[in-house]
Amino acid sequence: MHEHGQEDLPELLDLLGVHHPVLVGHSDGASIALLYASVRPATAVVAMGPHLYFEEQNRLGIEAARASFEAGPLAKKLALVHDDPRSVFESWSRVWLSPEFRDWNIEHDLDVTAPVLLIQGDRDEYGTLAQLDSAERAVRGPVRRLVPEGVDHYPHLVCPDLVADATRAFLAEHAPGRSPSEIPL
Repeated sequence: MHEHGQEDLPELLDLLGVHHPVLVGHSDGASIALLYASVRPATAVVAMGPHLYFEEQNRLGIEAARASFEAGPLAKKLALVHDDPRSVFESWSRVWLSPEFRDWNIEHDLDVTAPVLLIQGDRDEYGTLAQLDSAERAVRGPVRRLVPEGVDHYPHLVCPDLVADATRAFLAEHAPGRSPSEIPL
């Protein structure tokens, strides 16, 4: 994730001529967005279900996902957006379940000055709300926290209107010159 957030993404945005981006990420993508905003200027970050360190909830959630993949439901969902769902799932889950990954932690690598909106369902199967507590400690800029009740790891899919409205309001406040209705989501 360090490589993606602090090398690959900056290189891509430089090539595109994008400076001070608004970064929106989910899960590992949220972690990557926070890593980016720790080394490069960002207008704002919306981090949904970020992971800052490995915890037992990660392992339990990924083992449950493995069972769902093998039983078929998750494989069918991944096939809608990936040509090789097994390869995608295996490469992701293998890293998170490896013994070496138990010590993974980016808490001390984060120093975010951009405004950050943190969103995580209170029933997130891949991480506890302690992940958001840790993210709040890593942000020196304004932080807003949204924890929808009864929602799992996918608040943008379970309650898209709530997430879109909160994101628009947050960006309208922290992305100067834009009203909520002008921010496409």
